[in-house]
Amino acid sequence: MQNNDTKAAFQYDPKTGQYLSTVAAYLDPMATQTQKENVYILPANATFVEPIKIEEFFVSNKFNGMTWELVEDYSNVPLWSKETAEQAEPLVFGHSLPETLTIIKPLAQKEGFAVQWQNDNWDYIADHRGKAFYSKSTGDVIIISELGDIPNTLTDQPMPDYIYVFSDKENKWVIDPQKQLERLIQDATVKKSSLLADAEAQITVLERAVKRGKATAAESELLENLYDFTIDISRINPQQAQDINWPEMPTIGE
Repeated sequence: MQNNDTKAAFQYDPKTGQYLSTVAAYLDPMATQTQKENVYILPANATFVEPIKIEEFFVSNKFNGMTWELVEDYSNVPLWSKETAEQAEPLVFGHSLPETLTIIKPLAQKEGFAVQWQNDNWDYIADHRGKAFYSKSTGDVIIISELGDIPNTLTDQPMPDYIYVFSDKENKWVIDPQKQLERLIQDATVKKSSLLADAEAQITVLERAVKRGKATAAESELLENLYDFTIDISRINPQQAQDINWPEMPTIGE
């Protein structure tokens, strides 16, 4: 750029001092003639002081009014938030890179994963947030609210019934014999009470008919059968639920 008529000048931003470009300063003929040496007209916001040679990234020259100094410069560098993986606003010239930002571009989105900053880089983290899983110990529904792999205490299989337990070996719910027996005993207890209540209700009505002399032969026979039925039912032990042979409720004509 330089010849006898021009000289290199270095322009800077008047507000920030940031180096902008190298421009030509033209010879001032009158001043040159008067001072008997080449005098050049310095453009506005420029200096003849040569900027510092830059040998590293993300630094720029800043003119402090007397000389150049190297300062951090991320003003034209794409930046991303480490917390959200979203692109951030550019930094003001001369500002240092905060810990919350990075110049490393996040990974592309991936189904079932979230992009997260860890160990000084981006990584894929399993993302099951909002999905329902089930406790292997209780069967309770657990809605996932945090990033990461599913804990081994949860499964994506709902519990079929409370008599089931989860088998990690088979990776499924299996019937617990003890709980199944408890269910059978409970059901037998309820059934015994229900059958006795139904039979006793019929006996009450039939006994009244017999007492008043209004029972038919069939009703009298039914009453006797119901007596036997209630005796048989009362002797049933629900604790032996697996071996119970339930008698049929008598009806007229049987």
